[in-house]
Formats: sequence, C-alpha cells, structure tokens
Amino acid sequence: WHEGRCADYPDISALEPFNNLGPIALTGTSYSPNAKLVVYESWDGEREATVLWDRENNMEVVRIPKADTAPYPQWNPEGDQVVLVGSQEYRTEKTRVMRPIDAELYILSVSNKAKQMTHLGELFDEITNIYDLGWSPDGQKIAFDLSVEDSDCKGGCIGILNVNTGETEIVNFPNYRIVSQLE
Repeated sequence: WHEGRCADYPDISALEPFNNLGPIALTGTSYSPNAKLVVYESWDGEREATVLWDRENNMEVVRIPKADTAPYPQWNPEGDQVVLVGSQEYRTEKTRVMRPIDAELYILSVSNKAKQMTHLGELFDEITNIYDLGWSPDGQKIAFDLSVEDSDCKGGCIGILNVNTGETEIVNFPNYRIVSQLE
C-alpha cells in the first residue's frame, strides 16, 4: 500500500467485496485457478466497477460497471474466463426514460475483454437481479438465479445461458419463491 492505495491493484475498493453474496469474500479479489488473472472491485472516488487485471503483465484488461447486488464471480473450468454480474441501463417502454441499473451476465477474458452475455433488461420491463451463478462442468453453460419484480420471475427463475450461442433459457418454477426475512 502506498498513500492509502494498493500498488498492485489500482483503485481497489475497500467497500464490502462483491456485496458478500455467494461464498463469503474476505477480500474484494477473485483469482483465476492459475493466479495469472484477478477480478477485483474498483472505486475511483466516483464510480464502482469490476476490473479484470492481468497479473503477469501488470495491467488492466477491462472494467465493467458494478451491479448493485452481485454474487461472487465464478471462473470457468479452464480458468481463462470469469463470469460475473455487471450492470446495464435500459430505456423502458413505459416511461421512455433510463431506468435504474439492471443486472446482466458478463464474461471477462484476456482475449475477448468483456462480453455482455445476457440482455435481460430487454426481455423484462422491470429491474433484473441475479443472486447466484455457476458454470457447468464442461464450461458450455452458465446457470443463474434470476428475480424480476412484477413478472413471472418475481419469486425467482433459473436462467440457463449457452456460452457458445448466447441463447438464454428462462425456467420458471411457479411454486418456488425467494422469501425475505422481513416477510
């Protein structure tokens, strides 16, 4: 640390890492299995972002806007890509103004930088939230827990993303419900 900054990871956030959803994070970092890459949350004094950092070349690969609520990033079985939840703003048809941030899946890698894999804000006219995610053992699919207010997914749906085609299947379990402690 130098003058309150981490020299290895510029602008690393000292805020709660990854909102502590998923496996409890002790730091705001998630290392690839070979430790050549790291994902960390960044705060530059104005904006929060998630950064993919190349440790071998000591450089930022890409950054994406941080989602309000996000599960811990998950590395694919080969360890060269990480899926995480970032944010995206969409113009809603009802109000024709930009609405608050939606959660979307992004895959980050050195070769492809950042690729937005889902476009949930275009499918739903309400704010989307993703609470959990994981890769299939073969690295071809990503499953995630999706909640969307005022939709069939209000109580929760499961999304299954085909990584190769980008197609997302949404499975609704009508009797399944995410229950808050306040209800």
